[in-house]
Amino acid sequence: MRYETIPKFSVWLADSSAVLGKGRVAQMAAAFQSGGLPNPAPQGRSIAFKPIDDLIKLHEKAWSLMAKRNIAVDLDRAVAKYMRDNPQDISMAMVALKEVTTRIVRSSPSASKYANVICTGWAIGCNYNASTGMTYANSLYNPDYFAHSTDDGSDMGTKCAYMVKAIHAAKAAISTRGLTDNDATLKVFLAPEFYFRGKNGAYSPDIVANIIPRMQKELGSGWRDWLFVFGTAIASIVDQVTFCSTCGFGNSTIKFERNPGDRTKTIPKCSKDLGVGPPHAVVTGEYGAEVQNVALVHHAGESFVVAKEYVSGIDYKGNQVNALPNTPEEGLRTVLAPQGSHHSRIQSLFNDERMGGCILNIAGLTVGLEVCLDHIASTTPNLGRASPYSSTIQMLLIPSYGMEIRNLLYCRPGGVVFNVDGRGLGSSDMAVKGAVKPLKTRTPVPGGRGAVEIWPPVALPQ
Repeated sequence: MRYETIPKFSVWLADSSAVLGKGRVAQMAAAFQSGGLPNPAPQGRSIAFKPIDDLIKLHEKAWSLMAKRNIAVDLDRAVAKYMRDNPQDISMAMVALKEVTTRIVRSSPSASKYANVICTGWAIGCNYNASTGMTYANSLYNPDYFAHSTDDGSDMGTKCAYMVKAIHAAKAAISTRGLTDNDATLKVFLAPEFYFRGKNGAYSPDIVANIIPRMQKELGSGWRDWLFVFGTAIASIVDQVTFCSTCGFGNSTIKFERNPGDRTKTIPKCSKDLGVGPPHAVVTGEYGAEVQNVALVHHAGESFVVAKEYVSGIDYKGNQVNALPNTPEEGLRTVLAPQGSHHSRIQSLFNDERMGGCILNIAGLTVGLEVCLDHIASTTPNLGRASPYSSTIQMLLIPSYGMEIRNLLYCRPGGVVFNVDGRGLGSSDMAVKGAVKPLKTRTPVPGGRGAVEIWPPVALPQ
């Protein structure tokens, strides 16, 4: 018995319905011999199957590469645990499921190979004073948020160039210090929150979409054993709402019907407009500007983004951002939480962070990534977004502006927690669960800005 991929739940239910191997294959054989159809799975399924059943159902709903990978990794662990705990009840279906999950995990571009990690942080103040060209420890003297140009495209390009210098400085510092560096050692480069933001608080989405490709191009080859988090980037999108002004906002629904004058187009119509009396006036109004604060992640040709969920009161001046710059519609708009976040009016279909949230299986590791306030804010008071997954997290990364590592390290024993913060002149911090904190060194970036802080290699939990 063999699965080519993780089975759908209906198939798995039939295959595993008889613990001693009398699953779907046996049922089909019996049905063929009797001329009938396979019997449905018996009732009274063992509670021991529940973690596996739940993960298979979740995998069936996953649509992104990372979500499917996350669930496959956890499913592989769950099947291994079941087989350890129930050696007398291992069916052919269970063996086949373990084989396919292991095959998928090992064939992933992100298959595990790292035993150690060297963390490098770019210590660069998140603000500076353009009139003096200096960054001060007191953020009150730094009003310009890294600004290099009033043109956002040029500004982004200059910031990429400075970051490339910092990355090369980190690589050189590892060599200069004589740290053990081989293909079993992952190097992590982490930049602070808010590094990429425009002159008015945010970039347009097209500029943000170009950051990782530009960084890839400028870095070139030779970085396969590096995991990059290029800080975070801020993008704003104007959120528009179509509603009936006759009924009032929220008092009716809008349907889009074929335009009788042009069948290739649609026209909005109020659900309460029955054609009696004057037609209802349907208008489009602006709800605000949805702001996405995303961490930019890259490793070995794979790129991902993780959106910050919890917006802090210090994130945006007056809780406003300038949207649609250099257009007739340019202007300040109220900041809206990103769609799908806990504060958004549009809720996510999933509350599971493995389904496109802050959990990533990358570089062969289960990594949690919490942007600033996400480190202490979640549905559980005083715990971060990634905290429900602490039993699997091997490394927790925290790009921030105004955050520090909290005492409760929600990761596996021996797990690494790494934070780079953009306050003042910038700094990094690191903790290893159950171990003494190592000592870092700080090296100025030659010809660039800020400094790189290098933490010596530590073992990763396996």
